[in-house]
Amino acid sequence: MKKNIIYTLVALAALITLDSCKKKEDGIVGTWKVTGATFSPSVTVSGTTYTDAYLFLFDEVCEQDDLFIFKDGNQVTFDEGATKCDDDDAQQTFATYSLNGNTLLLIEGDDDDDTTTFTNVSVDEDNLKGTLSSDISGTQANIIITWTRQ
Repeated sequence: MKKNIIYTLVALAALITLDSCKKKEDGIVGTWKVTGATFSPSVTVSGTTYTDAYLFLFDEVCEQDDLFIFKDGNQVTFDEGATKCDDDDAQQTFATYSLNGNTLLLIEGDDDDDTTTFTNVSVDEDNLKGTLSSDISGTQANIIITWTRQ
């Protein structure tokens, strides 16, 4: 009886250890959806000043359910979600990614022009955040993007 309890405790400890290792190793691996975006500094377009970038960038409902599926082996799948903007678009497209320190590169082709760079990247169990630098109506802006794990 005592032997069974020891085996059970050892097995339980091994499962807990494996589970905690998995969370640490996974990091960015998983399914994510953009749930927030903020301009820093704010951006003025046609006389209107924007701080909240989410509805500015994702103004169509069909863009708000898109998914980023990061996989082992630095593969990423972009999924149109349940609502597609154009029925002729592929449901999924594929790319690669590189996460080095706090820099995330999304590489959509063989050309460096197809690479999107996010800086100041942080990731935890529920949220992924990164800053994208972009020209918005002639103003260089930083856009802080927040993804939520699905």
